[in-house]
Amino acid sequence: MAAVSQSIPNLLGGVSQQPDPVKLPGQVREAVNAYLDPTFGCKKRPPTEFVGLLANNIPSDAKWFPIFRDNDERYIIAIYKSGSPATIQVKAWDANTGQTRTVTSVTCSIYSYLSDIVIVWTSAAVCTTSVPAN
Repeated sequence: MAAVSQSIPNLLGGVSQQPDPVKLPGQVREAVNAYLDPTFGCKKRPPTEFVGLLANNIPSDAKWFPIFRDNDERYIIAIYKSGSPATIQVKAWDANTGQTRTVTSVTCSIYSYLSDIVIVWTSAAVCTTSVPAN
């Protein structure tokens, strides 16, 4: 195979599964432990930190959602059915501390709306990611 040399201005095209001849300049085949940032370029992925176990009684078919409004207001939500007759349960945790938060005003139409959503996380543990300041 002949050596190929080219100049690529940046790697911000993201990951592409297309064959190499079809990829656009700046697209990569794989970005393992990499954070492609338009400001700082290709950086090492920031580490995660185990904050705490959220709960051990959440069913495996629960739907999990992150809500990150800013660095101070970050939540993890679990929505699931429990009991007989089945009732909708919505649990919320502070993603920064792992502490339980109170949820009010939940309607029964939530679960039917979310029934086709895939599970985002499969375990009930909080991990946070911090981006180091440059």
